[in-house]
Amino acid sequence: MMAYQEDHVEGISENQVNEERTTFGFPIVDPNTQVQMKNISPSTLPHFYGKVHEDLNTFLFEFDIFCRIYDYSSHAQKLKLFPATLKDASLFRFMGLGGNAISSWEKMKRVFFSKY
Repeated sequence: MMAYQEDHVEGISENQVNEERTTFGFPIVDPNTQVQMKNISPSTLPHFYGKVHEDLNTFLFEFDIFCRIYDYSSHAQKLKLFPATLKDASLFRFMGLGGNAISSWEKMKRVFFSKY
């Protein structure tokens, strides 16, 4: 793996390499650090990729059903679980919101709908 990284970096300036390593601030403010979460396999989660053909309302409906099945009724639980459902472009957009941008489930839905 290290050889791949070195080959990949060859011919790229040091600034470009540092930009690739830049991390984002996590957008969710965690108001309830003591929330109980279940050990759920990521493969069971509904996923949203942010592609044109995906329907946001359908995804949120599936997410809501999933939360009901696993008894994730609190907004804090939904906030903790939600980022794990995002993939590809939608995850990058989410992480690009900046640190501590979202403090409630209602705000999460508003921000998410405004992006899609």
